[in-house]
Amino acid sequence: MLTTIHDIVTYFDGSIATGRIVVTWPPFIFGGVAVAGGQQVYPIGPDGSVTVICYPSIGAQPLGTYYTATYELDRGPVYDEYWLVPAIPQTTIGAVRASFPATPSIMINPQQLSGGTALPGQFLGWNGANWVPMFPSGQVALAQGAAIPRYADLASAQAALGTGTQVLWCDPTNAVFVT
Repeated sequence: MLTTIHDIVTYFDGSIATGRIVVTWPPFIFGGVAVAGGQQVYPIGPDGSVTVICYPSIGAQPLGTYYTATYELDRGPVYDEYWLVPAIPQTTIGAVRASFPATPSIMINPQQLSGGTALPGQFLGWNGANWVPMFPSGQVALAQGAAIPRYADLASAQAALGTGTQVLWCDPTNAVFVT
């Protein structure tokens, strides 16, 4: 399924824009179709109209695939937009325009934390200079080695402190640390 993007391009004052849009894209797969990366030039007609026919990028592999549209207009500077194209028959430039390209979240191997000095309950955080294991906000004292009440299990903690005790985290041996 291809998507047709059709629109009228105007300047900020409402006058008709002329020039061209250069669309580029990386190689991707959509609906089992391998789409080669490439570039295509689309002229903007004297009435400001432009039509682009392309494969959808939303739902494509790899995740985060997008088109880059470079506007080369007769008036004004050259600028880029990012397009996320849905799998529908027809749409407009305004509907596919994205403020920034979607990208997959960073993926971290758990061994990066557990293989180092990380303790259960920590996450990988930026300390201003390096990525290091950290505790969530409010648990800084734990990371600094402050005294932590430790109990053999939740039942022991509740017996000593009451049933309203908030469990901070449990280590792999089921030891309970409380606030």
